[in-house]
Amino acid sequence: LTDLSFYEEAEKTYRLALTRGLNFARLEEGLAQVLLHQGKKAEASDLFKNLAEKNPNSVRCLNNLAICFKAMDDYNHAIQYYFKALQIEPQNVKIHYNLALAYLTKGKEKEGIKILDDIIRINPNYEKASLKKLQLTDPSKYEELIAKGVPKNSDEDPEEAKLLTQGPSPEEALRDKVRNALQGQNKTVEQEEKISQELKEKIEKFPPILA
Repeated sequence: LTDLSFYEEAEKTYRLALTRGLNFARLEEGLAQVLLHQGKKAEASDLFKNLAEKNPNSVRCLNNLAICFKAMDDYNHAIQYYFKALQIEPQNVKIHYNLALAYLTKGKEKEGIKILDDIIRINPNYEKASLKKLQLTDPSKYEELIAKGVPKNSDEDPEEAKLLTQGPSPEEALRDKVRNALQGQNKTVEQEEKISQELKEKIEKFPPILA
């Protein structure tokens, strides 16, 4: 993972954007991400909760909140929000996999394997689920496959990895994300100000309606 000083800088940038009243897509989510990465889990959780409340039908928001609870070792709430996400997208194998990992991390192997079976029924080509089940039920066969060159299965949640690291180059990816979002919003603000000024000038030219 990357140097926390970068995420501290990113946090300041996100907060500055919020204080300026900017409201581009996923601004609060970006702030929550860098807070979670810095270990500021309680504040990140509050932001993710707020986003989920404002977007109750957003699988992304529900999944992010579940991931945050998982990072806080609150597996009961993580499982609860994964289930809420699945009520909206019952065929989403990534959410199913996240749920399976939450059960397994909590020590509920039976429930975790059941979810893995559900994934395999939904999408037999989702190899992570098949490998994870094999790792749990037949470790020797799993190790044989690894020895033959099959990529080793990771317990890392695929969505969680993306959320916490922002991709293969965390510093560059997040810096570009913040910069592009701010530049795009600034452009919008400038356009809105221009329109507002044009309207103001047009209104000032109107003759008075009342004496």
